[in-house]
Amino acid sequence: MFVNLPLYTLIHVVLSGVGIFAGPVVVGGLMAGVRFGRWVGLFLTATVLTNLTGFGFPFLARAPNAKICLNTTPADTAEAVRRRI
Repeated sequence: MFVNLPLYTLIHVVLSGVGIFAGPVVVGGLMAGVRFGRWVGLFLTATVLTNLTGFGFPFLARAPNAKICLNTTPADTAEAVRRRI
């Protein structure tokens, strides 16, 4: 691995936190009928990067969350590309 595990974990957690923070803002905008383009971009970017960095952790057996990431990462990436983020 190119960085030590605690630093890699910190990067992963910060990206996850950004996505968790941006998610309710995006949902609130959708419920109010307002489009927050930059917030959606931030949410999608943080989500894709969180999913991708999750695969960099050492593991002994395939974890159940890997199946979810394998399914959601292509969809999130396709939406981000569609929005030209």
